[in-house]
Amino acid sequence: MEKNSELEADNPSRKFKYRSVFEGNRVRTATAEQAVFQELSSSPATTEASKFNDFYGLLPDHTSQVADAVQAYTQAKLGGTETWVRLPRDQWSASWNSMRDPVVRLDLALYGHPDSGGHWEAHCEKHLLSEGWKPITNWRSCYYHPKLKLLLNVYVDDFKMSGPAANMKQGWAKIMKGLEIEDPADLSLYLGCYHEYFERKDPNGNLVRGRSYNQEDFLRSCIERYQDLSGCKKLTKAATPFLEDPPADIDLPAGELQPHAAAILMKILYAARISRPDLMRAVCYLACCITRWDTHCDKQLYRLICYISCTLHHRRVGYVSAGDVGCYLLKAYADADFAGCRFTKRSTSGGLLVIEGMYSNFPIGFCSKRQGAVSHSTPEAEIVSADHVLRTMAIPSLDLWNSMPGVLHGRIDFHEDNAAMIRVCETGRNPTMRHLGRVHAVNVKWLHERFQSDYLSLLYTKSESMRADIFTKGYTVRDRWEHAISQINVVDFAAWHKESLAPTGGPTTDSSEMAAPVKIENVQTDLSWSGHKFKLSRNLSLIHI
Repeated sequence: MEKNSELEADNPSRKFKYRSVFEGNRVRTATAEQAVFQELSSSPATTEASKFNDFYGLLPDHTSQVADAVQAYTQAKLGGTETWVRLPRDQWSASWNSMRDPVVRLDLALYGHPDSGGHWEAHCEKHLLSEGWKPITNWRSCYYHPKLKLLLNVYVDDFKMSGPAANMKQGWAKIMKGLEIEDPADLSLYLGCYHEYFERKDPNGNLVRGRSYNQEDFLRSCIERYQDLSGCKKLTKAATPFLEDPPADIDLPAGELQPHAAAILMKILYAARISRPDLMRAVCYLACCITRWDTHCDKQLYRLICYISCTLHHRRVGYVSAGDVGCYLLKAYADADFAGCRFTKRSTSGGLLVIEGMYSNFPIGFCSKRQGAVSHSTPEAEIVSADHVLRTMAIPSLDLWNSMPGVLHGRIDFHEDNAAMIRVCETGRNPTMRHLGRVHAVNVKWLHERFQSDYLSLLYTKSESMRADIFTKGYTVRDRWEHAISQINVVDFAAWHKESLAPTGGPTTDSSEMAAPVKIENVQTDLSWSGHKFKLSRNLSLIHI
């Protein structure tokens, strides 16, 4: 197979590789029955963990490096049920020629065996633990070394390590004691995406270090796949990836691209998750239409491809200012549309997890997910979205940061732009939505308890400052779309790098835009300032009324 085939022909990262594999579809027991394996689940590090790692490598005096394990699976012994295999005839020993059907026992975790991934992961983790690495709770394949202050992610056979530059050599040496890996190199091409390093200065003269995520070659291959499968070679300019929905009373015929839509969209989805979150809403919406694909979906897909073609130079960026050390905050944004799906009238939950400082802005994770049932109002949809973002993104992230003391404050600012939803979570009572638990599996009392805890602050944010908006709505107007993508750090990198770095707000956001947590003496429950009314919650957070 050719690895990194989407790159230019002369790119050194493009190369042919081969491996011997276990043909798992022809496995029988001694009684000729279909074999059943343990199906040991391997769980590689997530994309969110990878972005946390990148952020950690941009702190002052820190760096990031990567290395590949050499034939990773076969470094582990195959456990479980004893397995015997037939080898291809050209691999036979000369002494086997007199045998009719020789078989050999499989001792190593060969690629293709259903249990090989789990055995390799267990073998890798056993060695890492013996060398002082500590597993991070609820973040599989993520490890932290307390003495060396190094963060390690393992994605199958790809190792990514970040931390103090002075400790990197010692950290790799500990891994190499029991695992065979290639020589480490500075972070560049990782999981098909170029992690391009850059430096600039903030207005105060502090060094700002960052990464831009470049998958331009991969996106070109997405366009080529669409053109090959659709037969459409001519692409036009598109300012946004969305079109206006047709009238609801029109019954459209089936679309021509329905048989190929999944093959096209799943390829684009990978780029959306790694480097282009501005594509996420469009891809997820079309993916939900696969079983009811019509001619408008054909047009939507064409529009998406045209938009990608016009924005190949766009990059997702994240950057960290040395002047913000000790002031980094983890922020979560949750948003929802209302009845946005033209087929089902279901709403979409959107979320963004980002690390912010005054001149630091590093997006970690995001989501765009259609809700499981129809909502009756915008506050209902917002409550469902907040529940999803809180459970799947915000709270789990604390386990990672608690393992690395001193990097971030131990709390999350949770931003919402719906005052009614905030009021429900503040009081824990919602008599008009007693169906939420049965219909959406959302418990308002649980949300109320969580937002009363010390590690969460629920804050009101104006709609124009809601960064998760882009994951729920299909913008068709250029100006609104450009504002939306700028809020999630998707930029024309060449132009953006020349501009002066604007403050992101971070822990000192202006109170007229959003209420930030403050410490107050002589506490009053109802406050007002400059014409704005606020209410003080139990965790001393000001809630804009």
